[in-house]
Amino acid sequence: MAMTKDEKIKLYEELMEDKDFLHEMNKKEQADLKYGGEMAYAKDKGMKEGFEQGKLNIAKNLKSLDISIDDIAKITCLSIDEIKKL
Repeated sequence: MAMTKDEKIKLYEELMEDKDFLHEMNKKEQADLKYGGEMAYAKDKGMKEGFEQGKLNIAKNLKSLDISIDDIAKITCLSIDEIKKL
């Protein structure tokens, strides 16, 4: 059976006065915010790592084509030392 508007308002008012309920809701919101932050951080970190790995792969391919290390550095924005280690 569906609740009437007045029943919903009364339930809402009761819940807003229930300190235990509010505390549990606050804990859940904090957990949700923490999870969201962790996921955003992980996504950002993964994208950065993938981008860097992509630059290294491009540099390796260019090096195998006998492109000069100076040109590879210009193309990939990697240091000459990084490219020499490949």
